[in-house]
Amino acid sequence: MFFSFFSTPIYKSSIVFTPEISNSNNNSQISGLANLAGIDISSNNSKSLSISLYPLIFDDILFKRKVLNINLNDTIKLKEYLKMRNETLLYHFRSFIFNLPSKILSPFKSKDSIKKYNLSNLFINDDEIKLFSYLNSIIFLDINNREKYIEISSEIDNAYYSSVIVIKVQEILQNIIINHNIKSSIELLEFNKKNYDLKKIEFEDIQNRLSIFKDKNQNISTSFFNNEQFKLQNEFDLVNSVYQELAKQVEQAKIQVTKNTPIFTILKNAEIPRNKHYPKTIFITFLYTCLGLFFSIAYIFLKDPLFLSLKKIIN
Repeated sequence: MFFSFFSTPIYKSSIVFTPEISNSNNNSQISGLANLAGIDISSNNSKSLSISLYPLIFDDILFKRKVLNINLNDTIKLKEYLKMRNETLLYHFRSFIFNLPSKILSPFKSKDSIKKYNLSNLFINDDEIKLFSYLNSIIFLDINNREKYIEISSEIDNAYYSSVIVIKVQEILQNIIINHNIKSSIELLEFNKKNYDLKKIEFEDIQNRLSIFKDKNQNISTSFFNNEQFKLQNEFDLVNSVYQELAKQVEQAKIQVTKNTPIFTILKNAEIPRNKHYPKTIFITFLYTCLGLFFSIAYIFLKDPLFLSLKKIIN
């Protein structure tokens, strides 16, 4: 009970959101506009990241490093704040247990292979192990697969920082999911744009050549002139058809990027908590008071019968 009065208060802030990926109404509107431009996107399929896989992102070391680099204010990052906190005996014990396997295996790890394959960014040092373990105790991800919403919560000893953390973590997670969903579409757009730019140069070149040829030979009508004009015109028509098709593909790729970009709807915004999350002093006081009264009454009523029973057993 005394622990509840003297322990550091912990504040909890949370944010609830749901990802929406190109619903049917938006798809029909986009498809309608695309069809007017002669573009068909009906066969394109969006491979969205399932919300059941979000915990894997949370466990990723690169994600955790981004979280540790969150700016809590203009002067301090999350990792710096965690390092400055007074670590309790329980945290030391938990860190020891968590780090024990890595300490045992560390002599057998080959650091040469890390340097050889340039995997230094995947190597977790001792400080990061402690910080990652600490992150697992202050940031939580809860997924409701039935209702399709996600809750990110933060429990830390600073009310303002708890709200900052959940907002920034949600933004980091959102950017990772968006980048994952549109990665293939972006690559396709860049590929089509590159081909389009090359073909545009070729188109403008043949267009200029055809125009110059016609300007120079306005009053000439010979078989040679007609033959040359016919060849230039055919070349122009061919390049123009490919150029127009590539232009459609570029526009189609742009639409696909928009189509595959998920929209994150915030259902509950994060807020700065006014009351501490735990320890719940009133509840703990009430609980221990009831337990104290119970054991006191039990002692009063059971003391003599227990004493007599023990005396008979001894005798």
